Amino acid sequence: MERTRTSQLDGLEEGIIPIQPRERMMRISVQQRKGPPVSRSVKQRQFPVTLAYTFTDYRAQGQTIVPVIIDLATPPGGALNLFNIYVALSRSSGRHAVRLLRL
Repeated sequence: MERTRTSQLDGLEEGIIPIQPRERMMRISVQQRKGPPVSRSVKQRQFPVTLAYTFTDYRAQGQTIVPVIIDLATPPGGALNLFNIYVALSRSSGRHAVRLLRL
C-alpha cells in the first residue's frame, strides 16, 4: 500500500484495494423487419481496470517494448544501479515511447 496512491480502508485486510464497478444505463432502438422499432433499456456494468504486466530488467534484456513505462523508484528488495536504469531505458523503440512513472 505504501507504493500506491490508495490509503488503507477501515475493515479491509492490508494490501486489499477495492474496485467499484461503473454502471451506465442506455436506451437502444432495434429496427424490426416488420413493424415499428423496438426500444430497450440496457445496463452496462464495467470494472475500471487496465490490463498490464511487468517484468524485471533482467527479463527485458534483448526485447524492444512499445510503449514502455519505467518505474525508477527504489525497489523494495534493494537499490537501483546504473545498469538497471540503462536496461530499462534502452528497451523502448525511442524516447517518444518512454514514460517515467517515478524518480
